[in-house]
Amino acid sequence: MQTMEGQSGAPKIGSLTSVRFFAAFLVLIHHYALFPREIRGFWDIQQVGYAAVDFFFVLSGFIMATVYLAGVKPVHARSYYVARFARIYPLYILSIFLDLPSAWYTRVNAHGFFSAMERVLLLLVPNILMIQIWLPWPKIINIPSWTLSTEAVFYLLFPFLGVFLWRKSKSAPFITMIALFCFMLLFNFFLLREYPDNEIHGFQLPIHVSEFGIGIVLSRLYANFKLRSPGWVLSPGRAWAILFSSACVIAIVVGNRAILLEWFVKDSTALSPCFAAVIFVLAASRISLTRMLETKWMVLLGEASFALYLLHVPIASLAKMAGVELSRKEFPVYACFCVGASILSYLYIETPLRKRINAWLR
Repeated sequence: MQTMEGQSGAPKIGSLTSVRFFAAFLVLIHHYALFPREIRGFWDIQQVGYAAVDFFFVLSGFIMATVYLAGVKPVHARSYYVARFARIYPLYILSIFLDLPSAWYTRVNAHGFFSAMERVLLLLVPNILMIQIWLPWPKIINIPSWTLSTEAVFYLLFPFLGVFLWRKSKSAPFITMIALFCFMLLFNFFLLREYPDNEIHGFQLPIHVSEFGIGIVLSRLYANFKLRSPGWVLSPGRAWAILFSSACVIAIVVGNRAILLEWFVKDSTALSPCFAAVIFVLAASRISLTRMLETKWMVLLGEASFALYLLHVPIASLAKMAGVELSRKEFPVYACFCVGASILSYLYIETPLRKRINAWLR
């Protein structure tokens, strides 16, 4: 691939930036295990918090397609890959090294000081190379980092898969999204039935690539509406109706997770259409919710959500190593510390490094 249609300077959709914060915070709650089983409703939401990762995958496809495929200015392959590397790798590698002490500490009792160090150093190689989705999850350094390994696959495929889906779905985006969703359900059925105890995220890659593809096709649908009428926005009534319907479906899926698993359907897979619907509403409407999400402080939280997602586990691990007990009472302090650290990281680590890498390598 030499060029893609698009423009890397495409305007950001503030509401989609901000909503990333809530998805990242839901993952944080899931890992913290804040609510006990007795608090139904909240416990169910906490347990399905990992589904926010699938939301990120759909959102990633939508944003990538909107930035790189919806415009008319050519984007060269080199610029594209450098931009992706500069966006995710500096903070990613920092989070890996921050979690190294915990990875070593948890292995010392079982393997001894030097053997534990040797094992962790060996695990460091696939984690640095971002191929840890092919490792059993207990061998992943900084558990959330497996999703960045998956995103790296998206970035490699996008210049080919993205362009293909963008062109082929022009006349029938709904049919393409339905086809991708049906494929996800079938593959999910096969995976859960044949490998119910699977610990390797790489086996789920076809599902996640399909979620990424749904995001790309959703962007094509959004672009089609904009092309027909440049000033088009989704009416408030339809926007709220879609959001309400999506919320109802999410509540039904979350409340019936056990039944879905008996049918070999994973809840996060079943929720992908709802995620697509929410993303479309936030991008296409001008309701009070989107206006609130577009405020400066909400957009800042959204920009810092990448750091929140990657740093909350190393922060908790280091706190536990220091003897700090993280119970429900300490959660507000922990959460505020993570959010504060993520904002500082975005302002003083991510942004400066991204600019420097782009300047050096482009």
